[in-house]
Formats: sequence, structure tokens, C-alpha cells
Amino acid sequence: MNPARNVAVLLMMLVGASVVFAQARYKQTMRVTNESTANTGDDSITVNIQLAPGWNMVSNPVITANDSVPVLFPTCLGCPVWPPWPIYVDSCRLPHGRGRWLKCPAGGTVSITGIPIALDSIPVAANWNIIGSLSYPVAASTVTSIPPSIIRFPFYGFLQGSGYIRVDTLRPGSSYWVKITQQGWIVLSAGL
Repeated sequence: MNPARNVAVLLMMLVGASVVFAQARYKQTMRVTNESTANTGDDSITVNIQLAPGWNMVSNPVITANDSVPVLFPTCLGCPVWPPWPIYVDSCRLPHGRGRWLKCPAGGTVSITGIPIALDSIPVAANWNIIGSLSYPVAASTVTSIPPSIIRFPFYGFLQGSGYIRVDTLRPGSSYWVKITQQGWIVLSAGL
């Protein structure tokens, strides 16, 4: 299937010593190969996220009109409390790019519909960061950074019963721990 659709991307430009972010839309033909991502027939997609009973590391893989945790993950309990992100006044929001711990007593599948994200630049601080994912799988080996070489691989996900595990692919709707050597940005690209 090769649906043509608009894809929202975040563009990052270096202007002097400042980094400027801009959101743009462009028409692109893409092949959807992830079984958890479905074409809805318009500019949006639906991402199905499998949740384990208990704690999950989650993210918002699309641009949505309402990014509140209770709307995105209605079967889970309240708003995430870890990690606290002081730059977000409303801790119940889950904007794309950020990752969160969320307790989902029953587990199950959550479907989130919105405009797909094929490229994102996520601000990170020195030390450990929890980051979100895109609308499509991203090979961990293709993740880059600004400035270069600040990522200390590997990326770690969480699996019920196993704990933290190294991952080679960042999956839509999941979030991951990654160690960073200095403040900067992680750049994720689905390569579409």
C-alpha cells in the first residue's frame, strides 16, 4: 500500500547560535509497513499501542488535537508522575517527543489517531532522558543528535517481567531511556 498523504514534520534550523523549530506539512508518498499503523483514508493515521498490565513506558506518536493523557490512554490511571518535566505546566499532557511512565492495570490495546510524524527533534539534557517515538518504527542505529555524538547507546525500553531491555528499534507509542553526554537534541527520522 502506498497512500499519498500529508505528513507533519518538525524542521530544525540553526540560526546563529540559536536553534529554531518550525512545523511544516508536505505531501509525500509512503509505504506503511508497521502492522500497528493503519491508514484512515485522510491525512491522519491510527497507531495501535499494545499495553502490558501494570507500568508502561509510553509516548504520543502522532499530532493530536487533544494530547491529554486521559484522552490518549483512557484505560490507564490518571496522569503520569515520572519523570517530572517542569517545562510542562500541565503534567497531564503528553506532547509528541516526550516519553512517560503510565500505569495501566488491565493492559490491552489503545488506538491513537492523528497526523503522522516522520521526523522529530527532541530536546535532551545531559545524563538520562526518556524520549518518545515517531508514528513509524525507527532503527536505533539511525538516530542522530545535535551536536553530533552526544548519544551514549544503547536505547533501553521496558518489558513487563524482564525489566529494562536494550532495543534496536524505537516503536510507535513507546518511550525509551537514553544517556546523553551534554544538552542538545536527538533527531529521529523514519526515513520516508
